[in-house]
Amino acid sequence: MAKKADRPLQLMFSSVHCLLDPTSGAAKSVRTMLGALQASGITCTAFTGSAFDSPVSEPGKGFFAGLGAQALPQSVAANLLHVPDDPFRHYISPLPTTNRRLLDTKAEEAFAHETVAFSGLAQPDVVMVYGSGLHERALLRRCRAMGLKTLFYLTNPTHTDPATFEHVDCIVTDSKATQALYRDRMGLKLHVTGKFIAPPLKTPRMQGEDVLFINPLPEKGVMALLAIAQECARRSLKFRFRIVESRYRLKDAISQAGLRDVSLENIVCVPGGSSLDEHFEAAKILLLPSLWHESGSRSLLEACSQGVPVVASDRGGTPELLGKGGLTLPIDSALDGRDWAMPSQTCVALWADVIERLMTDSDFYKVRQTAALKRWQAYKMSASTLRLKRQIEGLKTS
Repeated sequence: MAKKADRPLQLMFSSVHCLLDPTSGAAKSVRTMLGALQASGITCTAFTGSAFDSPVSEPGKGFFAGLGAQALPQSVAANLLHVPDDPFRHYISPLPTTNRRLLDTKAEEAFAHETVAFSGLAQPDVVMVYGSGLHERALLRRCRAMGLKTLFYLTNPTHTDPATFEHVDCIVTDSKATQALYRDRMGLKLHVTGKFIAPPLKTPRMQGEDVLFINPLPEKGVMALLAIAQECARRSLKFRFRIVESRYRLKDAISQAGLRDVSLENIVCVPGGSSLDEHFEAAKILLLPSLWHESGSRSLLEACSQGVPVVASDRGGTPELLGKGGLTLPIDSALDGRDWAMPSQTCVALWADVIERLMTDSDFYKVRQTAALKRWQAYKMSASTLRLKRQIEGLKTS
């Protein structure tokens, strides 16, 4: 066996959350990231649990197989799954539930203990996480005690507890906006690597006919979406809004908001899946009136890659990510902390005006479509990979 000093640098990622989760942008980003790092010469391993952002009540026997996971032979590891099609070593240890909120302290700590035991086989130089639960904190603490370097991939804007990063050697993020957010909030030093989005499998095509909205959650601006759709209906505009229900359903949002007599005449709801390709094929534009700090929504660049113009709120890392490739608009500051409130008519009219022009002015649309494709062509995952690789290599030598 080669001495540790002579072998390629080893990175292990761990989370209670499963990287096969089709509704998690973070899972997709990390999976793409690990594949890119593996191709760059860093040996990568993922060891995760089976929690999902949208928990599955009772996953059947073939559930994980349908996502690409297979059981390892019992002689190798009992109950452990692996994903043979990924370019890195990818293992899943099924937990008692796919809902992390139902895991108690004992289960979280047990998984952390299992991960530490697995690390003895993987022998990583660096361990990476992206969560702040008991598992991640326990794992980071134990890794530090074992002399391993620790890396945190931080894109979620909601962390407020400094203890989350107590045992972290390096924090990386995908945008300057999130770097500034945590510098100002907690005095943390974040290194910006950029996004990890693989090129689309399909080439850009002629535009569809719908206004696409993904994930009808309050923080994603579902209330603004409803108000904009109703304004477009009032103007008798002949296009529809296509709502992809991945983590949440529109009818649940309407019920939660306590709305009555909401017109859905120009709205169609469709189930989400592992890929947005079919939805981009049906879309003419992508709408993201997000109320919260979007560090760097994957769907924005994915839309650009398909020549689908984007209209998004000017919050978080969105303007930075889109550059001139999309249109960013203000959203009511009065909605801050009031995710279930309706935006003002002035705000709604502004958004509806831009959408109407994109949907009816072919010359303007072509200009915006060209800008979207140009933005995608300027994106280089190789640059993100190189920046992250340098951070990881710096940890090994520090």
